[in-house]
Formats: sequence, structure tokens, C-alpha cells
Amino acid sequence: MRLIPKPGLLLQKRPGRLLILTALVLTTIGLILVIAPPLVQAERPFLSEAKARYPQIEGSKLDDCRLCHKNKEGGGPRNAFGQDFQIHSYDFAVMENLDTDGDGFTNLEEFMALTIPSNPKNFPKEHLEIEPTPVIAAPITLCYINGRPENVPVEPGGLPVFGPELNQVSLFSFWQKPDSDAPSEVKGDAARGQKLFEADLIGSDNAMGCKVCHLTNASGNTLGPPTSGLGRRSAETIQQPDYTGQAKTVEAYLRESLLKPEVYVTPGFATGLMLTNYGEVLTEQEIADLVAYMLTLK
Repeated sequence: MRLIPKPGLLLQKRPGRLLILTALVLTTIGLILVIAPPLVQAERPFLSEAKARYPQIEGSKLDDCRLCHKNKEGGGPRNAFGQDFQIHSYDFAVMENLDTDGDGFTNLEEFMALTIPSNPKNFPKEHLEIEPTPVIAAPITLCYINGRPENVPVEPGGLPVFGPELNQVSLFSFWQKPDSDAPSEVKGDAARGQKLFEADLIGSDNAMGCKVCHLTNASGNTLGPPTSGLGRRSAETIQQPDYTGQAKTVEAYLRESLLKPEVYVTPGFATGLMLTNYGEVLTEQEIADLVAYMLTLK
């Protein structure tokens, strides 16, 4: 005699299987979330560095992310001071001698008078002659694990360290050992750099000069991007998602463009046109001079 299952019997078994499969999927996801490494971020504490160098700004209107950004929370668009700060490789010593907002007072005078260096309508009552006390900032970053700030030391060029619960913390690439196209310690001279830039032939091998392809205030077609607005465009480029280079600052980007032009080509221009041997035919001083000049092209 053949047994015939009761109607609905198979339907009664399927929900149980679905529950088991669902439980397995949820368990797997849970294990992935537990085992997966935490999201680690490291940021250079520029505001802390500013307060270490200029202690008088503590608690003032300059003690705020709006010192460099357009919003209080930071991380958004930079104001004029923040853009200048980036262009000059985040160097407070350089920024002190600049007048970012064009109000006739240097940024150092603005810091000492507690006025806003990015606002031309907010300026000191009189000129000040002040020599700041040199401060060597410790090479420590602010570390965030899964969005939570942690007191974890992260030193440039050092080995990975471990935070709470042995969560490995990776060093941020900005503080890793610089490679060949990283900013040089040789101080560049913008005046010498301009002469080099405008020469027809440069370097030990009489390589083609920069001005042959890059024109100032070019109104027509050029082989390479025009020099006008170079500093501003460079600052914008390294923030773009399609940027394929490694530079984190405008100075590093300009050096990278000079020594490794194939790493990133400005949209709208052909690849393979720029010489790739400038690193061989130019001295380190000449490279630094060219970069110093290009930094002035805002």
C-alpha cells in the first residue's frame, strides 16, 4: 500500500528550513562583523598644533575648526586661510609671514591680536612686532577607531601600534617615510625657479623648458595646463576622487607632476607628452626652485 502524505505536509516543513537558513546567514554576518578589523582613521591635529604655537588663542574665536574651515565641525570646505595653509604644506612658519585676507596685517599679527586671518573685515588695531616662541610639535596624530577617538600614539615612520582590545592601528600614509617625489628638505627659491621655468632649455641634458608647453594666462590651446591658477587648481585636484597620485599637499603634488607626470594627467590633456626625465637632468636644488615658483602661481 502506497502512503500518500497529507496535504500541506511539505508546506509545513519548508518554513523550518527557511528558519535554519536565515539563522545561518545571520550567524555568518555576525561573525564577519566581530572578526572584521575596525575602521581606523588618523588625523594630524592642526588646531592642537596652532594652540601649542600660539597659546593665546586658547578659548578665543580662533580656537575652533573655523580657523581653517568654513564650518565649525571642520572637515568641509576650507576658507582662505585653510587653502593657503594647504598650498604651503601646512607650515605655520611660512603662514606667519603671509597676509591671507589682504587686510595689510600678516597672519602672525592676526594670531597675536586674536583676529580672523581669513576675514579682511576683522583685523588688528595696529601693527605688531612679535617673535613667536619656536615650538616643535610632537609627531602624534589624533586616532579614531570606528569613529571613536582613542588615546593611541601613532608616530610617523614607526611600527603599527595597538589600541584597546589589541585593535591594530595602521599609520596614515601622510606620515609614512617619504619617497623620491615627496617634498624635499632643500629650500627652494621662487626667483630662481621662475628663470628656470621661463628658459627654453633646462638641466644637464638641455631638456625642453616648462614654458614651451605651459603658458601663463593662455587663451588658446596649449600642450599642457596653463600656469594661471596653478596653486588653486592643484589644491582642488588632490581632493578629487579621480586623482590617481599619492600627494597629500600642493607642494608634493607639484613635485610629483614634475618627476612622475604619468601618475596623473589633467583631464582634457593628452598623456605621454611631458618629459619623464626631469628627475635625472635637474639637480635637487633646481627641482626645489621650480616647485617654489609654481607655488606662487595662484
